Amino acid sequence: MTQWFLDFDDTLVVGPITWAFQHAFPTLIHDHRLPYETQKFEEAVLWGQEKSAEDGNELMILLRVFDMMGWPHSLSDELRHMVFEKYVPTLFDDTLAFLERIKDEPIYILSNNNHAPELAAQLGIYDYFQGIFTPSICGDVRKKPQRDMWDYVLAQGITTDDAIVVGDDPWSEGTFAEHCSIRVCIIDRMRRFRALYDQYDYQWVNSLNNILSE
Repeated sequence: MTQWFLDFDDTLVVGPITWAFQHAFPTLIHDHRLPYETQKFEEAVLWGQEKSAEDGNELMILLRVFDMMGWPHSLSDELRHMVFEKYVPTLFDDTLAFLERIKDEPIYILSNNNHAPELAAQLGIYDYFQGIFTPSICGDVRKKPQRDMWDYVLAQGITTDDAIVVGDDPWSEGTFAEHCSIRVCIIDRMRRFRALYDQYDYQWVNSLNNILSE
């Protein structure tokens, strides 16, 4: 029996970063006629996400991408406003179907987002999980990719013989899984990381629905 340890933001729920890529950046580019090159933008996104995994500041991803694209800093406040004022957490289209498919196995949330428990309740998915672990719940330990939360999970006597971590970020969940010597699957819905597929020996899928089919 598989023990599922699922990330929350941008894995089960549309997080601020995905929302910004889908809505905030296209709006800014259109409204202000900003210069845009697809390859340059994708490279900036990769760089920003890797650096954010080091310091845990999601907003820094957005601002770093902004800088690398050479867009005027005068628009950074508008970007912040769009993210903080207009972003609303919603489930991805494949989330409920995936949770239904694995509901007979132990499912846990393992997230750096300390608000994951209340957000899961608000979005109607709380009851799918046998436990939710965040840095604050685990005693204010260090966030992923450090293994502190995993050590807390093990201390609770939870079975992890066939554990798998499912997340959206190779530098967070991927490195975390390596630190804990467990399997990992990375959900790359927007194919942001396709240039990395051959560099990391992870399971890569573009939908939660594809995890069980591969």
